[in-house]
Amino acid sequence: MMRLHIGIVQEYIPEIMRDLEKNNISLQEMYDQAAYYAQFTDVTP
Repeated sequence: MMRLHIGIVQEYIPEIMRDLEKNNISLQEMYDQAAYYAQFTDVTP
């Protein structure tokens, strides 16, 4: 299931990066948010 998720995300990376830049969201901010929410789940950031 994770491989499928990664494949789908990789397919849309150009759009994701464009939209992050357009909305002034850094990759660090994305990581920090993921790390915050990961503490409430069974996954690691």
